[in-house]
Amino acid sequence: MKRGNDNSDKSYIHPSWYIDKADVATLKLFICEVQSGNGTSNRRKESFSFNDVPMVGVIDVGRMMKWWSVTGISKSTVSKTIKRFDDTGTNKNRPKPGRPKTETSEEHQMEVAQSFVENLHLTLRKASQDLQINRVSIFRILKIIKFHPYKIHLHEINEDDPDRRLEFCENMMERIAQNHNYSSFIVFSDESTFQLNGE
Repeated sequence: MKRGNDNSDKSYIHPSWYIDKADVATLKLFICEVQSGNGTSNRRKESFSFNDVPMVGVIDVGRMMKWWSVTGISKSTVSKTIKRFDDTGTNKNRPKPGRPKTETSEEHQMEVAQSFVENLHLTLRKASQDLQINRVSIFRILKIIKFHPYKIHLHEINEDDPDRRLEFCENMMERIAQNHNYSSFIVFSDESTFQLNGE
């Protein structure tokens, strides 16, 4: 990075500083890191974009860069991002330490989802036995893939249901026409409320 008026093959960054084209890739990498929310707060993520580059001043000190701008991005954030890219070849976060999650892995999520799609009446206990996965883990997987248990409150209407209903009504009307007290012989066993006067 050089200071001066020669702007051939340079990108304008600050009124008194220029940055080489080769360094723009590093700058873009850092900006993508900021926009993805890694190593910065939501406030900075919202207020910083590639359009803000002209407001940023850069001084090259080896691989360490000192940044100052309205975004308030610290020097350590920049240096850690560059170091992570040098070490891993990517700007993604490093793998989290600790025991890896095996029970709720993507493979198990696919197996659980397929089982419940094939059988909507499958229970957690039966799924646990079939898939050899802990019942609590299956419950967690169902939450991850946004499967929710619910009771069916409406009966499915089949194609022949309208004809059967019409046949039932005609049959009942015929019986009532033959015996006006026929309705008094009907016993209702469903959980419904009926008035004693037949209303």
